[in-house]
Amino acid sequence: MRALAAASKVEHGLVTRFFGTFNRFFDRITDRYVHTAAFFTRRTGVALVFLVLFGGIALFFGRKVPTSFLPDEDQGFFYINLQLPNAASIQRTDEICRKVESILAQTPGVESSFWKTAPAAIPIFCQPTLPHS
Repeated sequence: MRALAAASKVEHGLVTRFFGTFNRFFDRITDRYVHTAAFFTRRTGVALVFLVLFGGIALFFGRKVPTSFLPDEDQGFFYINLQLPNAASIQRTDEICRKVESILAQTPGVESSFWKTAPAAIPIFCQPTLPHS
């Protein structure tokens, strides 16, 4: 019984110490935030200088980043994963893949497509190939 009480005191002491340290750290950070916010509220000119400075930095780096939607590493294809209900047959899956293939054939920019049916545990991939520009 005494061992249990001693273990409880040790555990309680660790928890109290942890939360005490956490609360002191949190209070210190909160005080710094409040003082910084008050400083910039009283000195709007300094706040505006920082705003313009950070906006300029963002603009500078924004112009350095590539602007195209597709990166140069694009391989020119994408995958479509079709998953039918567990009881769906391979024939039903085959039929759905053929419908998707006909839709892809009518889609501008799609050069070709490839599909493979498999049991439910294996995903089905329809792989349209986009022409490289």
